[in-house]
Amino acid sequence: MSAGAPMVTWETLELHTAQPFGIARWTHSVYPRTFVTLSQGGLSGQGEAAPNAFYGETRGTVEAVLPLLAEALTDPWDWDGLHAAMGTRMPHDHPSVKCALEMAAVEWCAQAAGVPVWRLLGLSPAPLPESSYTVSLAPLPDMRRQAREAVGRGHGC
Repeated sequence: MSAGAPMVTWETLELHTAQPFGIARWTHSVYPRTFVTLSQGGLSGQGEAAPNAFYGETRGTVEAVLPLLAEALTDPWDWDGLHAAMGTRMPHDHPSVKCALEMAAVEWCAQAAGVPVWRLLGLSPAPLPESSYTVSLAPLPDMRRQAREAVGRGHGC
């Protein structure tokens, strides 16, 4: 099933939020996300790089290091080898790019095995626990409205 060398491609899109999201350091309403696709043997797996300024990542750094790190993906089944090869090329930087390539490899393997990713990883199909919801910094009436709207969409109090 894994005939031919893996091919890695990517596309960066800008995701726009319904309303600006702010914390003490910044407020944003546009988030670049780079979608990575691993193709081999007629199958494809996808991953997503979400650059984080805390780690020195930007859209530009993601796009600059992807070609270098993508070279590490030689065998989608060799997750440990991929992790080690990416660490050799870039030991401490660009966790979102590394994650995107690992996610693409895992999804490709699940497709090759004919199972969902959760089963390939030995996880349960049970619903995931509720995650947190963060209300953006804003004037108090806006924060109250955001909280009410979140609860209305099913987020807990």
